[in-house]
Amino acid sequence: PDPALDGRDPTAAAGLAHDLGVSEVLVIDLARVGSGSGPPLDAVAELAAALSGVAIYAGGGVRDDDDLRALEAAGAAGALVATALHEGRITL
Repeated sequence: PDPALDGRDPTAAAGLAHDLGVSEVLVIDLARVGSGSGPPLDAVAELAAALSGVAIYAGGGVRDDDDLRALEAAGAAGALVATALHEGRITL
C-alpha cells in the first residue's frame, strides 16, 4: 500500500486515478470480506461522486440482493459476491 494514502479518506486517491486515466476502480474493505457485515457503501458513494465516468466495483461484506441494490444506488457498477454466492444468500 502507498503510505501516502494509508488511513486517508477513500477519495484521497481520486486525483491519482484521474491522472493515470483509470477507467475502473475496485473498492474492497478487507475487514468485511466474508463477514456478512455489509458492503462499504460510504466509500463507494464518495468515490463514485469523485470519479465521474469511472466504473466503481465493490467487495467485502455483501450479504444479499438488498446490498446489491444499495451498492447500485451508491453508484457501484458491480460487486464481488463470492461468499454470499457460495453460501446461497445470492443466487443466479
